[in-house]
Amino acid sequence: MTEGDTVETLVVRHLADIEGAVRYLQDVLEPKLWEAISVAMESWAEERDWVRNIDPETEGDYWLAPRAWQVPDNEDDAEFYFALTVIPQEDGEDITSVTSFIGASARGNRYVLLFEREHPKKKRAWQALLGRSEPLLQQLREKGFDTDTRAGTICYPVSLDAIKLGLAFADDDFEAALEPLMAALFQAEQALTLFDDLAGAARTAS
Repeated sequence: MTEGDTVETLVVRHLADIEGAVRYLQDVLEPKLWEAISVAMESWAEERDWVRNIDPETEGDYWLAPRAWQVPDNEDDAEFYFALTVIPQEDGEDITSVTSFIGASARGNRYVLLFEREHPKKKRAWQALLGRSEPLLQQLREKGFDTDTRAGTICYPVSLDAIKLGLAFADDDFEAALEPLMAALFQAEQALTLFDDLAGAARTAS
């Protein structure tokens, strides 16, 4: 920064570079990341014969679930599932999902593996059930899950390391960069008994 420079003058001076970087993120890097994520999640789910919706063309909104949670007579839907999604902290989306993945979101948005139920109209009943399930939620927290009974959410953080992700883009090898995502899937699988208990209680309360 030269004498007399301000943040404003620097931004305006380098606006072309900033615009180019954003376009490169959106048009090149972000699609590569979602393709790698979709391949990793698809392979993981296929090995376990889980129901899933993992379409790389959508770049997000991926979900998967064990067969036991599948909607009867519908192989493409599940009553309960784990979704890779953003937990928003403020209104509005980030310019690119990459910022939310690496913890660089100015809005505080972050990606998580979220345990969800298909029927949003039953949200109050679901919140009430979570409020009565503190011992079970405590076991999930001990496994690394975040729980919020008011919001009705149970999720596992998926925060990618910026340096590892940069190397992944350069080398076209995302195995190391996606370790936090695979860890979240592993923890979800390890905690299936607890989630089965929640799913059963939710069905009974419906």
